Amino acid sequence: MPSSQSPRRKGLRPRPRMTSSKRPKRPRGRKNVLAYQPLGENELRLVKLSTLATSGRKFVQAFELTLQQFKLATAPPYFALSYVWGDPSKLAPICIDGIQLDVTLNLRQALVHINQVADQLCDGLARTLERGTTELYIWIDAICLNQADILEKSRQVPRMGSIYASAFTTLIWLGTVEETLGPSRASLLTTHEKVPIEGVDILQETVEADLIALCHFLKTNIHPLDVGCERIDDPPDLPSWDLFSPQHLGLVWALFAVMKSPWFDRSWVTQEFCLSQREPIALVGQHMLFMRALHILRTHCGSPEYTDYSKAERGMLGLETTVVQQMNEKFNVTYLPGQISSLDFQTASPADQLLSVLLHQSRKAAALPQDRIYSVLGLINAAKLPANLTPDYQLSHHQVFQDYTRFLISETRDLQLLSFPSPLDQPSWVFRFARDEAPVTTPEVFHSGHFTADGLGLVVDATMLARVAVFLPCPTPPDTEGKLQIIHDEYIPAAAQYFGVAPEVEWRDWIEARINYFFYDDDDNEGIMMAEEAATVQELVQVLAERSVLLTELSDVSYCILDTGEGDDAYLDDRARGEAYEASRLEVWAIKGGDARFLLEKTRETEGVYRKVGRMTGYPKLDAAYFAERKVERITLV
Repeated sequence: MPSSQSPRRKGLRPRPRMTSSKRPKRPRGRKNVLAYQPLGENELRLVKLSTLATSGRKFVQAFELTLQQFKLATAPPYFALSYVWGDPSKLAPICIDGIQLDVTLNLRQALVHINQVADQLCDGLARTLERGTTELYIWIDAICLNQADILEKSRQVPRMGSIYASAFTTLIWLGTVEETLGPSRASLLTTHEKVPIEGVDILQETVEADLIALCHFLKTNIHPLDVGCERIDDPPDLPSWDLFSPQHLGLVWALFAVMKSPWFDRSWVTQEFCLSQREPIALVGQHMLFMRALHILRTHCGSPEYTDYSKAERGMLGLETTVVQQMNEKFNVTYLPGQISSLDFQTASPADQLLSVLLHQSRKAAALPQDRIYSVLGLINAAKLPANLTPDYQLSHHQVFQDYTRFLISETRDLQLLSFPSPLDQPSWVFRFARDEAPVTTPEVFHSGHFTADGLGLVVDATMLARVAVFLPCPTPPDTEGKLQIIHDEYIPAAAQYFGVAPEVEWRDWIEARINYFFYDDDDNEGIMMAEEAATVQELVQVLAERSVLLTELSDVSYCILDTGEGDDAYLDDRARGEAYEASRLEVWAIKGGDARFLLEKTRETEGVYRKVGRMTGYPKLDAAYFAERKVERITLV
């Protein structure tokens, strides 16, 4: 009998051998839950990863995992893993201490690839710490925290900042090559990102070659990849080349692919990334790069002018502009680790620190809504927060949102949170700690009101600017062209009738008032003129598409005709969308401490009590002189 086959038992039919297309064997081990021992004060658990020799034997899991418990102060050097849990329905088995544990597929893939670069990680750790042989310990939240113990999670969340800050460095898992990069450049483009590029061969090239070139560029021109490197400071001067050179376009495609990783959209990554005491290392499969070097490269790209370029060239420039916008949004224009280590941030109050961080990262998502807040507490002096703000997963996220919004408004006297949508089934002043719009500016004057005794009403000083004569809610079709068609067919005629002008005149005015900032270059007069002359929705869509302008926000607003004779747009809150409003109950107010004009609805019950419906577009300068020239009243938002 060949040695590669196991002996057959009598009376049993041999099982057919699995081909590579079938599911592999699960790792051997008792299928059970891990036996967690309670964590004491300042204790943590670490996963020890040991690579197994596979010569002559077949292993599904080519590494051994053990879970060990340490005091944080005396723990061995360890890496902290920052990753996205991934689809909870896609599980894969791993074996820890002889026990089979199902984890998300993304975590198992991360462990497989970390094992493949384990020698490089251990060598860097040993060289930096001037030790001989080292062992690879990793802190992984899904394993090192007892996810079934709500009380343990509530106790450990405030300590996660110190766990990441105490790690040797942070390993950032962006995904496998196949999932992150896709089979070709064309596979990266979504419906809204189709660019008019001539030459099918350009789109069919693989992005892994682009990524390899990107890693080489970062190592050569910004900083060599060295595990254990201290934080990278000022960006160096980067080489310049033609916008349409293969080298430049390759970097743009690689950046475009990397920025699509769901890691950048996860709320917990902010503190995991910022608190690393050394430069965090990102992994795409086995390809390694420094995150700071990636951020520096953002300055190498730009938003070039669109004049005198062909349609294909404008398409590529549109892609580059999209990349820069993604990096500014997901990385922040200001490098966040540098910001939180600055003297201004360190000497600010916990409320000001928290407000600053939340406004920077509130586009990020979390599986639990309250984690949009809890995930950044490690970046601030959370020990000075009131006791009712201590993380508690037994509280509903509605209660957490109310408590934190009330704290931020009371302590900072800043009402810029009102500029963002309030959540469903909440008072209209509550911030949902997630936003879709761009960051707002610090108000010119501070909030001078207070909360009502029951904590459910916010008393503010404000001035009424206008009443709403006609309210036209945001169109409901899912596609932008469908929304524009309703605006053209229904809203424009209604506005034209109110103002006493021809519909085609109102259509041009509507376009002119909204279209200019959708063009990347203010000097693109030809494009603006063509848009203003578009007689139909189809013509307008074509003009914008030729300039790679995305239409996703163009019609995502409600239209108000005010009694001042003006037409204006309003972004509605989450709970306000889809509701019917009587125009006679809607008013536009400016509020002290805010940075925008707000659309408010008078309640039927009490005089001077309003619900915030949304904010008006534009950010006027609401300074002390502005309010001094107007009648200021005290109203209550509920």
